[in-house]
Amino acid sequence: MNFSILDNIDIAAFVIDIDTHDLIYVNKFGMDTAFQNDNTHQNPKCYKYIFGNNTPCEFCSTKNLSEKSSSIWEHYNDKTDSYCYILDKLVMHGGKLVKLSLLIDIADIDNNFQNVLTNLQAEQSMIKCVKTLTSAGDIDTSIRSVLSNILSYYDADRVSIFEIDWESGTVSNTYESCSDGTESKINEYGEIPLCIMDFWIQQFKQKKYISIGTSQEETDTEKKQFLLNQNLEALLAIPFYYNETVFGFLSVENPRKHHANIKYLRNLAYFISNEMLKHRIHQKNEYLSYHDTLTGLYNRNYYNAFRTEFKQRKPRNTGVVFVDVNELKYINDTYGHECGDKELIHVAHVIKKNFPRDIIFRISGDEFVVICEEIPQEKFLARIESMLSDFYHEEQETVTCGSYWTESYINLDMAVNKADELLYVNKQEYRKNKKRCSDRRPHMLQQLIQDIKDGKYMVYLQPISHSTDESVYYAEALIRYQDGNNVISPANFIPNLEKGYIISNIDYFVLEEVCKKLKDWLERGKKDMRIAINFSKITLMEESFFEKVTSICRKHDTDVRKLVFEMPETTDTLDRPQMNALVQRLCAAGFGVALDDFGKKYSSIDMLMSIDMDTLKLDRNIISQICSSEKNKIIVQYIIDIAHNIGMKCVAEGVETKEQQKLLKDMRCDYIQGYVLGRPIAISEFEDTYLSN
Repeated sequence: MNFSILDNIDIAAFVIDIDTHDLIYVNKFGMDTAFQNDNTHQNPKCYKYIFGNNTPCEFCSTKNLSEKSSSIWEHYNDKTDSYCYILDKLVMHGGKLVKLSLLIDIADIDNNFQNVLTNLQAEQSMIKCVKTLTSAGDIDTSIRSVLSNILSYYDADRVSIFEIDWESGTVSNTYESCSDGTESKINEYGEIPLCIMDFWIQQFKQKKYISIGTSQEETDTEKKQFLLNQNLEALLAIPFYYNETVFGFLSVENPRKHHANIKYLRNLAYFISNEMLKHRIHQKNEYLSYHDTLTGLYNRNYYNAFRTEFKQRKPRNTGVVFVDVNELKYINDTYGHECGDKELIHVAHVIKKNFPRDIIFRISGDEFVVICEEIPQEKFLARIESMLSDFYHEEQETVTCGSYWTESYINLDMAVNKADELLYVNKQEYRKNKKRCSDRRPHMLQQLIQDIKDGKYMVYLQPISHSTDESVYYAEALIRYQDGNNVISPANFIPNLEKGYIISNIDYFVLEEVCKKLKDWLERGKKDMRIAINFSKITLMEESFFEKVTSICRKHDTDVRKLVFEMPETTDTLDRPQMNALVQRLCAAGFGVALDDFGKKYSSIDMLMSIDMDTLKLDRNIISQICSSEKNKIIVQYIIDIAHNIGMKCVAEGVETKEQQKLLKDMRCDYIQGYVLGRPIAISEFEDTYLSN
């Protein structure tokens, strides 16, 4: 327990070791009053420091205290020559019980009876409130009781507690006590925008409390206007703090008595806020104990508790649904656990949508159980059908489920087992009929398809020119992603699509867009142009690759001689005879075929020897070093000569300087591509720049 917060109250507070009588802590008020003495020991004895005794007090309350109880008693203190009320309670500190003692002095009774009587009323009220807060089991009941005492003490119209949620930017009225004849407002203050509470927050920052209209003359115009706007005559308010941040406040509207005693309210605010914070922590721990943190559904802990409660209630007309997520391990291993989590959240959302008022559990990593009580069989089956319809949208078999319903009381474990048995049967059927895992469409693929439909993926073109006259001979099609006003480079999304084995959706999308554009240019009489298209090795591995690309070309009446398919150098990881056969089919059909990124790996020469292609593209890393040494120039010249000798054209990628461009021209490199000529640009801009008649 952090005792330093006790320095904020105007009551002497002492924390005592119940075994040794050592004083563990004395708050600032306790040290500034007559309790201080010249005892220089690090841990003075409580009976010496507080009461001036040399031995433990005979009236000590420790032996009569328990962890759940507290005591309050009146005592005359010889050392301070005054009467005081003493509130004792055991609290945990450092893993052991210690005693917290609050001493409220009742001094100068004979000299100033009225003042003492007023203070006594405040102290008695406060002691009553503190005892209520620290001993009651139900925090809602205890806080309402305390607010009622505050209302009576100030003879006010209304006492309220407001709690602030900084994350959502709202303030809510959570507790209220009203005098007779005063209308409740708690239902009006559901979630108030925090901006409306600006005046309150600013006042708390300036004075740590609000006291308006409590003096006979209120001169502050802004405060007077605030009271007028709130239809109030006077207001007291004290904030609640946690780690120096305001998380709520206690307000008293129209106090008619003791309105000058802000200390009373401030002291009580500490105890109220402390209990509220403890309750919040307890609620959070209880929530985490019974809820799944990922989906927000009930977890297995609550399922076990629910079974006992279900048995006691014995409901009828009950249905049980057992839901299992298909291929979750495959999704986690292939797409990553983030994608797997999204799949689970999606499943939970669909179940909640179709069973909004029923009890839903996530009882294991990929298993969910739904309990529907007092539901007719027809309605139960209709909900299951609706759920499965949502899951099987676009032929996605996201889940398998089993169900059981009966009109009589059932043993819950038996019902869940029966639903699980049916799920097992359905799962075998799913496995028998399922497509290959690579064809599965989880959440990540759904999002990709939707983004393509929404036009977020766009085809850019980068010009490729002759090295001799710089005329644009053809272009390379490149994919980009539009995120709001930002255009995202493929390096930020292509690797994930390849890892998920869904990159072919982008490859075929680019081919389709290029075919559409070639047909459009032909119909509008634009300049004849070849376009190079990249294909991932994942797409090239598909058995139906050749059939798909030729089908797309036929669909748009595309002259295949205007298309150059770029194969990444990393295709060396594929089956070599299979790749050579594919290249031969493409060349025979009229497509141009280029070996892309030449020079990235040692196996490139072997690729040239085993697979017949018509174009060689030098990787940008080679070109970037061409001017740095004579050795590099010799190597690049050697590669160009080899390509020409075996009947291939050469394209240099990543050419960024005029020096590189001139050197490649001298080396008789056929084509140039890079920023020295032009960056990738949108198709419409490419048309205006390079295809204008």
